[in-house]
Amino acid sequence: MDFHPCCHGAYHWNLPCSPVDLGQREGRVHRFNSDAVRLNVAAAHADAIRQVRKLPADPWTAMFAAARRATKSWGELIPHWIYGGPTNVEQRLPMMPFSREEKRLEWLKRSLTVYRLAFGHCGSIQSFSDEGLKVRVGYA
Repeated sequence: MDFHPCCHGAYHWNLPCSPVDLGQREGRVHRFNSDAVRLNVAAAHADAIRQVRKLPADPWTAMFAAARRATKSWGELIPHWIYGGPTNVEQRLPMMPFSREEKRLEWLKRSLTVYRLAFGHCGSIQSFSDEGLKVRVGYA
């Protein structure tokens, strides 16, 4: 299932058993032209469609073209896969107090950092940091 067109958050009912499994779960919302990317492009480049006399047939094409012109990157990742701004992919994890998962969470965070560094995903390390992971204590 692809949830990327309509949401930018993942709610983990349990901890994944490995960083690879977490990456699979994240991938359901972090994809090409995902919701988070489109919201950031719109926040930064909505003027690309506000300042024209005639609205383009596809406003997203105009905003993404403006985002592409504004970037200094020669790669294909920006702006369609990565575009900084106020919206990020969020992850939420309900966790029972004093559960075994509390210790596993610390292991998973460390393992995820090593996994992402090994595969060159350095820019996405923060998504499962303390700021990126919103842990809910108690019942969901």
